[in-house]
Amino acid sequence: MSTDADFASPLDREVPRQFLADEWKARRLGTLRLHSNIKVFFKAKFDLEFASQVEERKAAIKALLHSLSFASTHAAIAELEPYVEFLDIEDIVELAKGALENTQIRWIATDDDVHGLYSKILPKVPPESMNAEDLAKLKELFANASNDTLSDILGDSSS
Repeated sequence: MSTDADFASPLDREVPRQFLADEWKARRLGTLRLHSNIKVFFKAKFDLEFASQVEERKAAIKALLHSLSFASTHAAIAELEPYVEFLDIEDIVELAKGALENTQIRWIATDDDVHGLYSKILPKVPPESMNAEDLAKLKELFANASNDTLSDILGDSSS
């Protein structure tokens, strides 16, 4: 557990540097995992979630959905990143709808952090949770943001 950037991959703050992971695997015969805070560690290791952690996750979601500038959008995504793997379906649907409703998110959909977040959560959006027109808009928005194909974005094979 560390917030020291020297341990994290420059490409993904949640992943240890490759040489550290390789050394750990060779010496410990296991997988090295990097956690930036104790709450995320407890959730990942023991499936324990503290009330404050739920509040922090909800606050980060709210900050993203109501961001009024590109800077606040980036900051909210950074705050939300440690919780991405623990988002429930309600959170995921709320974030998906927020991408369509908040211009600050839409206008910087091509930025690495915005696209990275949404490429992780959009495949988990239940098709029945949104109308077909909105799902198509999301596909188009985030497919245009990268080299992804439309079928890569929401994990369907209809495209």
